[in-house]
Amino acid sequence: MKELLNQIIKDRNQSAEKFKEKVAFEFLFEGKDPKEIVEAYQLASVHTVQMWVCQYKSKIKEGLITLPIMTEQEKETYQLFNIVALIM
Repeated sequence: MKELLNQIIKDRNQSAEKFKEKVAFEFLFEGKDPKEIVEAYQLASVHTVQMWVCQYKSKIKEGLITLPIMTEQEKETYQLFNIVALIM
């Protein structure tokens, strides 16, 4: 019984992590507005999205996430995001 409970908790945590990564990916590579994401998924605030994006970026830098090949639109969105980040 204890093993089953541990497996359920593990699966739930993995699902939550995948969801956070999906949200971050939509922001970073699909160019979705954080407010749009908050409304679509009924999240607490834009700050939640920002935290998940920071966590996702850290995982990318550490090599824990391998990104799929980007479309031209995703490349342009990501480049614009980096330019804006440098300005701010």
